Amino acid sequence: AMENYTESLKIKKELGGKHGIALTTGQIGRIYEIEKKNKEALRNYLIAYKILSDLKSPDRNIAENDILKLKEKLSEEKFKKYYEEIMKEQNNG
Repeated sequence: AMENYTESLKIKKELGGKHGIALTTGQIGRIYEIEKKNKEALRNYLIAYKILSDLKSPDRNIAENDILKLKEKLSEEKFKKYYEEIMKEQNNG
């Protein structure tokens, strides 16, 4: 499934469809979450949320719910650690 979503994301980026990019990124996040790669899941959920928020899309609620569900699954400390690491990486990148 990851290969299909990765290919889909590549095509959507080439076509420039931000809404599609966001939804596909969210799906990739769900796969990471299933694989227990929670930091990568959070990273993808945050990217999806940012894009959908910038587009003022009602679908941003989907990404927000994904983030909140992951937060409930993780300890507060672990969630905060991942969030801070991701923000630091984005600011340095």
